[in-house]
Amino acid sequence: MKASKVLLRWYKSFNVNYTQYADYGVKTVARPWNTLLLPDATESDLPFIEITLERDVTTVVGANESGKSHLLSAISKVVTGKGLEEIDRKARSFSRTDLCHYSSIRSKNADAWPNIGLEFSDLTADDATRLGAAITNRSWQPKEGGRFTLILAPSSKNTEDVAYLYPENSEPFIALDEKQLTQTRQCLPQIRFIQSKAELSDDIHIADVLSHFGVTSAQRRPYFPLQALMQAVEAVMGINPGGNNQLSNENAELLSSTKSLLSAGQTKLISGKLEAELFKVLGIDGSAIEFLAGLEDEDRSYAESLVETWNDEIDRILNLSHYWQQDDQFRIRMNYKRGSIYFEITDKTNAVYTFRERSSGLRYFLSYYIQAKAIQLTTKDQNCIILMDEPDSFLSIAGQRNLLAVFESLVNADSSLENAQLLYTTHSPFLINRNFPRRIRLVRKGDAEEGTQFVGASHVRRYEPIRSALGIDCAQTLFMGATNVIVEGTTDQYLICELVRHFATPENIGQLIDLNAVVLTSADGAGGPEQLLGSSQWGDEPRPATLVLFDDDAAGHRGRDRITGAENGFKQLVPPEFALLISTVVPHEEDGQQIVSTEDLLPARLYADAVRRYIKRWHGDDIPQQVESLLASGTFGESGVVESTRAAFTELLGEVTEGYDKMGVLREAVALLKESTTAVHSETLRQRFFGFCKVMRESTEACEHAQQVRTGKQAIKRIIREFFIIHKESSTLFDVGVIINRIERETILLGEDGESLTHALRAWREEIQKMRAADQQRLTGKVWIEWKQRLEAVKRDPLHVSASPLNEGNSPEAIASVPESQTPIEREVAEVKP
Repeated sequence: MKASKVLLRWYKSFNVNYTQYADYGVKTVARPWNTLLLPDATESDLPFIEITLERDVTTVVGANESGKSHLLSAISKVVTGKGLEEIDRKARSFSRTDLCHYSSIRSKNADAWPNIGLEFSDLTADDATRLGAAITNRSWQPKEGGRFTLILAPSSKNTEDVAYLYPENSEPFIALDEKQLTQTRQCLPQIRFIQSKAELSDDIHIADVLSHFGVTSAQRRPYFPLQALMQAVEAVMGINPGGNNQLSNENAELLSSTKSLLSAGQTKLISGKLEAELFKVLGIDGSAIEFLAGLEDEDRSYAESLVETWNDEIDRILNLSHYWQQDDQFRIRMNYKRGSIYFEITDKTNAVYTFRERSSGLRYFLSYYIQAKAIQLTTKDQNCIILMDEPDSFLSIAGQRNLLAVFESLVNADSSLENAQLLYTTHSPFLINRNFPRRIRLVRKGDAEEGTQFVGASHVRRYEPIRSALGIDCAQTLFMGATNVIVEGTTDQYLICELVRHFATPENIGQLIDLNAVVLTSADGAGGPEQLLGSSQWGDEPRPATLVLFDDDAAGHRGRDRITGAENGFKQLVPPEFALLISTVVPHEEDGQQIVSTEDLLPARLYADAVRRYIKRWHGDDIPQQVESLLASGTFGESGVVESTRAAFTELLGEVTEGYDKMGVLREAVALLKESTTAVHSETLRQRFFGFCKVMRESTEACEHAQQVRTGKQAIKRIIREFFIIHKESSTLFDVGVIINRIERETILLGEDGESLTHALRAWREEIQKMRAADQQRLTGKVWIEWKQRLEAVKRDPLHVSASPLNEGNSPEAIASVPESQTPIEREVAEVKP
């Protein structure tokens, strides 16, 4: 069973549907609930605001005060009868006080109720059986694959009926009393809420965790903060009874205050709910935690061994480095000392941090991730609707993109049972999955009594309604993404994005260009990439990984030669392997169509049909015979569809024309793709576009790798430079071992290109171990000079390092002969082969 639509009328900021937007892509059905409890009204008089939901993920976008949070609360109240604690400050029950303050049905006796509801579809056989037993109404027998709509609409005139069920969206409805409504709710998907303000603690006493495993306070050891205990000890040690063993007033007051201090410390416990959920996700039960809590100090080694197995489970089950992509060596570890569990972070620096020493965004991301995994664990056997309100509040842009990957894991077939629906609200464009614009729902605050209104088909017109609602005006710049593809114009950007969205499914998105990970940027012409690349870098800051895609025409070749430095007088901004011609990316086929521009991704016949529709729309219904002959000719597209279309428009307009409305024709082509009559074109296009995406993905991966190699080389050079600042004339073997370990950590970024360096570092580490075994502590004199020259060689060229000892051919003279880099930072990437 899936929730397919939310219905709201007179609820909170939602009044009634004033805008009358049609449901995008949804067949219009009768809406008998619009007349519910209003016998004289028609379906169009006071219509519900209806917001469709996706089977997997629905993203609700809108400005502040647009009603996004009210929408989530309404869903919870339909399914559970109560709202959401984080949104409503407490889980308030559905009541008359939810009535819209400016609705027309308010009365002086306060007897009006708001109406809210949900439509459910895709009933399974089990859903139908359970629902039929709950309804016990012979007029309707739920069936597998069926649907129904549940509306909460209490009335002061009929106190028994509180809800109404519409089978298959039609009359007659089935009135439900409180008991029947409760039974019906037991058949609905669970409501689960990811709290956006929850965060993991730096440390927590084990008693707080046990309280969420059914362990009572009587079974727990008393917990006193260490600081309070030390103060108590000092107080007791300072007491000096008199000769009659009677405490003085001063000592009595001291004991009393100490007792109060300990009592306050014992009761001042952290919630522990989120930390307990982490243990449940790891499959660690309460008995194991209780056993750990009962160990004595002398059993410290056993406790540490047990906690280390838990840390292994954190690595295995959470797989955090996959989702927190800023650091592929990121780990969370637990440490247990004297009754408290400490959470620690390690990363590629090999240092240990507490949450307090890292960003709050990281802590909140971990909180969201743990809650998501807990939901997956506890809802394996039942459908659920997962709700979350504004998760972007505490996360950076990178953190938001990482969270998108977590969201996908909740609904993706590879990582879930596909029994969950996710609905979240956001202000941020970076929490919108650009591959699936169908998921976007835009709400806006209308004028005066209109209240919150749903804007249908909000993902058309290139996201303009969404940009307006969010108040965002971002210039085209490479700083928008870590990986970028520059195309010549907006039509190229539009076509590639629309084709991704046309073919994308959660199952095949890995074969296409991921629009969340790759930013497509328009350069406004073949000469634009040069200017865009030049303006995207400040000082010596490295440029993001960037591919450039040119048309295979004279302007494209000229633009490519300039940015690759092939034309005299121009500096290389991009290596040649990352400046691509469309003809080398799109697979060639034996259909006579030449690949010249991005428009040639579309089969010639499909593009010709789009030109026909465009001409009929803007130039009249009758297409001149000469124009039709050009469009129907077998030679259409043999010099590229753009050139052939120019010829058709020259014939149409009766004059020579260099251009035509490319965007208008592409919009007609995209519309044609949605029609079943173009199935043969769609299959040809599918093979062509998937081949295009394959090459583009391989090229972007090579570009990203080149960027990583450049970053790794810079890090290694920096490490060695800092080492020589401190160690000028000599060094301890220990310090040399440390720098070898630091360099080795950075070689991960070099990938296969760092194999020679990795091999050399291992050999050098063995030499260090042998010298330390011989009780040598320092490198001085000639030996130090030789080791210094080794490190200098690594600093000069980390990709080509010999592992041979100095006395076996890798002489100081040979090392010194390695040439310095021949190019500045912009050309370092040219050393790396994709």
